[in-house]
Formats: sequence, C-alpha cells, structure tokens
Amino acid sequence: MDEPEFKKAYHALSYRPCPFEKTQLARHSQCRHAQQFRIADRSGLSCQSATAQPRCQQLLNLLRHNARFTLQLSQIEGPLPHSKEIKVQTGGLRGLRNVLQGEKSEGIIEDIFTLLEQAITQFQELDNLPYEQFLTEINAVETRWRRRKRSNPKPDGDLPES
Repeated sequence: MDEPEFKKAYHALSYRPCPFEKTQLARHSQCRHAQQFRIADRSGLSCQSATAQPRCQQLLNLLRHNARFTLQLSQIEGPLPHSKEIKVQTGGLRGLRNVLQGEKSEGIIEDIFTLLEQAITQFQELDNLPYEQFLTEINAVETRWRRRKRSNPKPDGDLPES
C-alpha cells in the first residue's frame, strides 16, 4: 500500500484521531477510550469519546507549546518529528502523573483519561497546570535510537588481540 492510499484509509478509519496515539503505540501509556485499528502492516488509534478527544488535544497542544525550549524549537507549526512527539506525549503525561501523585513514579500510564480527569479536578483548567514541572520528564524520555546507541557502544579499537 503506498503512502497516499494509506493516509486516505487512515483518515477514513480514524474520524476522531487519538491525540496521544504515538505514546500508546509505543506502549508507554494506555487509554480506555482508544480503539486500535490496522491498515496493512500499520496500526492507528481512534478516540471513542467525543468529549475526551478535544480535552486531550488541548492538553497535547499545551504540552507542545510549553516544551518548545526543551525541544530546542522557537515555535511549533504543524506536526513534530516522531521522536520529539514521543518525548512530548510520554514525558508530558509522566510529568502530569508525578505532579498529581506528588512523587516520581515509573511504569506505564494506565489510563490517560483518568489522569486528565484528575488534573481538571485538581487544577480546574488545563491552562492552570504547572507545565514547567513537566519539562524534566519530557527531556528524560529516551527514544529507541538513543537507548540503542547507549546500550551498544562501538568498540574502542583497543581490545586485546586473540
């Protein structure tokens, strides 16, 4: 399937796209309203909630805006590159979880929707969240390329001969 056909099929199946699709497909988080679909050998997620999707999109837009300095961008126009989007989505949700729990915790985010509801209950509006506290988590997210590079360092060339 070529790219234009894929995009056409994707938009037909995902009439309400999940804003946090990348972090969920990377298995860093889950959401009760996300429904997975497959096209050829690719996966996508759509949101099954007409009320949750706009709030998630608002949160993601605020995360992107507040992470510009951390991402070394002066402004964000359009979609971010995949690795930066993963950092914003995963790190932003981890930062939000840490703020709401009052401590740093590891592991998968079990339900993005629950996290969003807790944030709105505690801070009344998404604009009131302490985004500066999320930046450390956004910066700490490692992409696959960085993990692979660090775990498989190149030999120095100073190895003893056998």
